[in-house]
Parts: sequence; C-alpha cells; structure tokens
Amino acid sequence: MRPIIYIDMDDVLVNFSSSSRIPQGEKQQYDHPRMYDYGFFLELLPMPGSIEFIEFLEKEGYWDIYILTQPVSKSPSSYAEKAAWITRYLPSLRDKIIMTQDKTLHYGHVLIDDNPKWEKFSGKFFLFNKNDLSKEWHRLKLYLIDLRMKFIEKLKDLDIKTIL
Repeated sequence: MRPIIYIDMDDVLVNFSSSSRIPQGEKQQYDHPRMYDYGFFLELLPMPGSIEFIEFLEKEGYWDIYILTQPVSKSPSSYAEKAAWITRYLPSLRDKIIMTQDKTLHYGHVLIDDNPKWEKFSGKFFLFNKNDLSKEWHRLKLYLIDLRMKFIEKLKDLDIKTIL
C-alpha cells in the first residue's frame, strides 16, 4: 500500500486568481460573490507548475495521489465544475477526487494546502505558498523526497515489506 497524499485545488493546483470574472484590483477572496456564478470554477487556469508537479508525482509512483478540495457549499455548481476541471486538466485523477467541508476528517499521510486552517490534518501538513511559485514547487519536491526517505527508514526499522 502506497502512502496517501492529498492535494488541494484552489491556489495549489488551480490559479484562483486567474478568474476574469473578478475585476482587476478587486481582492481575490474565497467568498467573492462571483464564485457563485455558473462556470466560475470551469474557467480557472492551472497554477503555473501544478500540472508538471502532478506528472512528477505520477512518474515517481511512490504516492497514492488524491485531490482533496472544499467546494463552495452554497454553490451546487462548484461541485460539478471542480470535478470537470480535474477531468480536463488532470484526467488520470478524475476518479480520485474527494470533496469535503472538513479536510481533517480524512486520513492520509500528507496534505498539501494553502490554508493553514487545515494544519490539524491527521498526517503531515505542507502549507503551500502561492506567492513564490518558482521556489515553492522545488521546496515541495524536496519536502516529499525527504518525507519519503523517512517513511522508508521507518519501514526498515519495522522490517515491513512494501513497495519502495
């Protein structure tokens, strides 16, 4: 069994700020009234580097990758649109989408998210910094490589055979 890694959508995989529906100069916020418009989530673009990061994880083959996202509870279309976005940009993960209002209810080894409110997640929490993407994807890869090595060492100590 491979370790489970959960990856958030908004401002990690998806460039929430790329919406043309929010006028330039207006604060990009998670409760902006335009988020309730049909099609809002469908038009968002991938965060620069996010597709390549998922491809890196898939090629590595160590992690069991899931999308863990919090849809807008008052916007039923956000559920379908987020699933459609994953199908469009990351079709290999279309059957691995979990939508929840509370990410701490899910068990996994790692959660990558830009919102510190999820730091009480059951496993390791990586706070993603969208403001310096050129360094952040590299920092995240190094973090996961280090974590992988620590997991392998623990397995060796326990003398458990698994896919390494």
